[in-house]
Amino acid sequence: MKDLTVIIPAYNEEKRIRPTLMELGKYFSKSSIECEVIVVVNNSTDNTVDVVKEVAKSYEFIKVMNIKGYTGKGGAIARGVKIGKGKYVAYQDADGSSSIKDLVKGFNMLKKNPELDLVMGSRYMRKSEISGDMPVYRFVLSRMFNVAVRTLFGLKFADTQCAVKVMKRHVAKKLMKILVANKWTVDVNLLIDSKFNGFKVREFPIKWIYKAESKLNFRKAFKEVSLELAKLKMYQLKKSFSKIRYNYSRANLNSMKND
Repeated sequence: MKDLTVIIPAYNEEKRIRPTLMELGKYFSKSSIECEVIVVVNNSTDNTVDVVKEVAKSYEFIKVMNIKGYTGKGGAIARGVKIGKGKYVAYQDADGSSSIKDLVKGFNMLKKNPELDLVMGSRYMRKSEISGDMPVYRFVLSRMFNVAVRTLFGLKFADTQCAVKVMKRHVAKKLMKILVANKWTVDVNLLIDSKFNGFKVREFPIKWIYKAESKLNFRKAFKEVSLELAKLKMYQLKKSFSKIRYNYSRANLNSMKND
């Protein structure tokens, strides 16, 4: 078994993924951490697969899985979790907006704190650093989304969307079994289920570089995010009701036994 599985979901990332993989390759080829990097290419129409295969020739622990049908970010991560062999599982974006040092920081945090189940990077904690020409409207939208998530789901985190997350193997497998949201809000989905399962989650500050997203259609994204949040709220309410009903039935059963 490996120490760590790093999953990178990728969709049409031929122009940005090479530096990310080179950084991971150079670091883990010299590190004592036994790691595997699984790039899950999802329904790409460019040469992302070829770029990954080319880099993988230099680093045998880098692997590629090519999914023809669309699964979304969540589905891609779930496929990686299914075949991963690491004691710990992490995922990050393909664009290199976060550094390998922060990913390893999360890995070490989990190892040193066995009471934790999942740790995640945050761009908005006191010691976090953001660089790059991030437009003001992107910052505002990000903070508005965070307020919506806190209000709707009671998730009191500074940044649910940062794609630097590390978790224990069994936690990853349980969280990835059922995903209601497979695209924009998969991170919120994971945190909702972490709360229901009693998993202990901690944020840590990271250094993050803003990378412009040329493929993003804001009107389409807003509509999809809104639909996903509505779906997740229904999912949360359903799970909450099921838990209340279960606890009520259990309390009645114990009362009957005592009588």
